Amino acid sequence: MQPAQIFEKLQAEGVAGLLEFAEGPIDPSILVEPDKLQEVLSVLKEHDDLRFDQLSLLSGVPYEDRFECVYHLLSTVLKHAIVLRVKLDAQEPSVPTASTVHPTADWHERETFDLVGIRFEGHPDLRRIYLPEGWVGHPMRRDYVDPEEFQGIPLTDVKREEWEAEEKAAKAAAAEGAASEEAAGSGSDGKAEG
Repeated sequence: MQPAQIFEKLQAEGVAGLLEFAEGPIDPSILVEPDKLQEVLSVLKEHDDLRFDQLSLLSGVPYEDRFECVYHLLSTVLKHAIVLRVKLDAQEPSVPTASTVHPTADWHERETFDLVGIRFEGHPDLRRIYLPEGWVGHPMRRDYVDPEEFQGIPLTDVKREEWEAEEKAAKAAAAEGAASEEAAGSGSDGKAEG
């Protein structure tokens, strides 16, 4: 089934929360209301004519005026695919978890939360997956600023350059000391006594 036919099927079934179908340059997609996402995912998974049994990708996309969550779904049985998009608030992006319908969403949502800062309401364990606890900010956001340090470890180029210069000087001093010891140990004229 083609994506436009999938959209028409959902409309014919009276599925709530479908905002629009977009052909798009790469993947045709269906724009869904955030509060209806779980219902739409359930219908797509359970309907005999659709059977979208795999959530293969979930991404968070930061735009200037909003965020979007993008869900790539696949029917391994019927061999068709569809993309869902959900537009979210720019200040407090939040959407219900998809993990209640597709358990694989668990780690996808944790990654998206960690890097983009989108909250997934009802997620069973929403915490960072890549960055350590205590990290401030979300690196894939447009307004993210790299911290200068984390727990005393320099992270900015300026501090890193200072640290590398200190390390280089320490290595040079150690090498110079080793060379002096070697010269002192070989005798004053370099000839063996006999």
